[in-house]
Amino acid sequence: MDCLVSKGERVALPAFGAEFGGVRVGGFVEQRQERYTHALSHAEQALALFQAVGDWVGETAALNGVGWCLSMLGDYERARAICQQALAIYGDVGNRYGEAYSWDSLGYAEQHLGLYADAITSYIRAIDLQAELGNRVYEATCLVHLGDAYHAADEPQQARDAWQRALAIFDDLHHPDADKVRGKLRQLGPGGTGPALASIPARP
Repeated sequence: MDCLVSKGERVALPAFGAEFGGVRVGGFVEQRQERYTHALSHAEQALALFQAVGDWVGETAALNGVGWCLSMLGDYERARAICQQALAIYGDVGNRYGEAYSWDSLGYAEQHLGLYADAITSYIRAIDLQAELGNRVYEATCLVHLGDAYHAADEPQQARDAWQRALAIFDDLHHPDADKVRGKLRQLGPGGTGPALASIPARP
């Protein structure tokens, strides 16, 4: 594996290639199992390795992974700072895919800090990017998160609108998360009020 370390300099990293892959896969599997402490450890290992070889693409992906895991562990202040750091790098290199995921992660941290207006703005940025990229599953997932933020901000009609948009996409794709969104809408009730609803944290 050749890796650009600094401008004009490449080094062969056959061992690191396998190590990076192991860190990525291990972190992904454990995150899906909601073992976020272990997933965070893997993401932090990946971050250190990518930084060591100057891989900006890997570094920003790992930063976003660290930020998401921190949110899942309730460390929302650190998560917010990490996601903002990732977004700054993604903006510099023009990686719109990475930006989309980082805006969603940032919104999640902001929502749980009670910064609902900021969270709504971040989720909308994520939704717009995912729509532009044609990534309908994650567009719908971000719409679910947007609805959660509106609901937390006591704006039930906006929450309903976001969840209905998400449901339309999930139904069109025959995605299993459609039933979760239907549950949110049922709990919200026809009058637009209802108990606080849990968000859908799972995300590849």
